[in-house]
Amino acid sequence: MFEEAIAAGSTNALVFHKYAQLLDKDDKPKAIEMWRKAVELAPLTGTYWFALGRALESKDTTESGRLKKLAAEIDPELHEESFTWDF
Repeated sequence: MFEEAIAAGSTNALVFHKYAQLLDKDDKPKAIEMWRKAVELAPLTGTYWFALGRALESKDTTESGRLKKLAAEIDPELHEESFTWDF
């Protein structure tokens, strides 16, 4: 369903975010790509920046920290505990 929406030209950042959540465990590079698209489409949504930062933790800790800090600046109410999703 997400792939169909994206192939049809979706510009809804939430579509990319939710798809990235589904991909996160099995295809981290694709998930990161989807979160990058989500932040491109909705740069003032801290949740997407935080999720991207978390996805990058094992790849680039400096960038991960920077993105999570940016997310907190955008949305001071964000907390790491809010980002637990298991599918």
